[in-house]
Amino acid sequence: MTQPADPAQRRRVITITAIVGACILLGIVYGVVNSTVFSAKSVANSYLSSIAAGRFSEATNLADPHLNGNKAALLTDKAAGGANTTIYNQRITSSARQPDGSTQLGISYMLGTRTYTSTLTMTPSGSKFLLFRNWRINTPLLTTMSLQVPQAAGTVNINGVPVSVKGAASHSGNDNSSSTDESDATLELNAYPGVYTAKLAQSDYLTASPVVITNANGIPSESASQSLDVRPTHKLTTAIQDAVRKKLDTCAASTSANPQGCPFSNSGYSSFSTSMSDDYRNFAWSIASYPTVQNVDVSAKSFETTSGNAKVTYDEKSGDDWSPESDSNSFTVNGTFVIVNNQVKVTFSDESTSLGY
Repeated sequence: MTQPADPAQRRRVITITAIVGACILLGIVYGVVNSTVFSAKSVANSYLSSIAAGRFSEATNLADPHLNGNKAALLTDKAAGGANTTIYNQRITSSARQPDGSTQLGISYMLGTRTYTSTLTMTPSGSKFLLFRNWRINTPLLTTMSLQVPQAAGTVNINGVPVSVKGAASHSGNDNSSSTDESDATLELNAYPGVYTAKLAQSDYLTASPVVITNANGIPSESASQSLDVRPTHKLTTAIQDAVRKKLDTCAASTSANPQGCPFSNSGYSSFSTSMSDDYRNFAWSIASYPTVQNVDVSAKSFETTSGNAKVTYDEKSGDDWSPESDSNSFTVNGTFVIVNNQVKVTFSDESTSLGY
């Protein structure tokens, strides 16, 4: 007859069985959690979801691209824009373990009506809670978006985010320039896939129609590049015109035969040569017709005018007598301008042209 098991022995068997069962269960739970919550795919899905939801700051924390200043201007939530400006239907399409221990994930997403593909390289980076593998995204889902804009613009707003043209621009004169005109600047901005609207910052003197840039992996670079066509406002043209009139009025107040720094100075008229200066006196200038400002070039920050006309009266010596004389001179004016603290400052060029009598 079989002896009943010792109670202590039964308790040991039950305890051991429970421990083994618990270990098996914990192993199963660990394997499930490690392959789901803390897997490379899970981190990648969180990253893609953050971008799709417009939580760009969160995405940046998950995959820090180590950018700062204007280079990181569009990596914030505000740059996500509004509805229909971010990706959707984001998916992981493939997973491949690499010899170096990293995992390469194929991804796809939609932007607008098109589907785009890319890859994310995930690298093991320490552990979480001392048990689970931590993954780092080595290849942030960023592309370079380009916007060409005149440096005179100062600031542009991209999806409502102000970006300094000077701070983010490359232009000729810089070693890494991609611009062909040193008066224009090319903003080269890192951005998540999305639709971005670029507008000129509010200005009394400059205007431009907004441009829309679709930025996504696989889009040809020319499609991800736009130019902001900045034009002068009527107020800018008027400000330059007022500066031209003020300059000419100052010139007309001169009593010199050749007013210095004026478009009708140094005319080359032989009668006014220094060697014969004693034969002329009482020079008085007036502006018969003011030139009109035209060809205001925002990129070059320059302007030209139509022809104006200046009249001069003087006395000419003939023997012992003096006789009144008069002449007229056609001229043009050109120069440059800058906008500083919402004020237009004009510099007149030495190339302003006297067209002769």
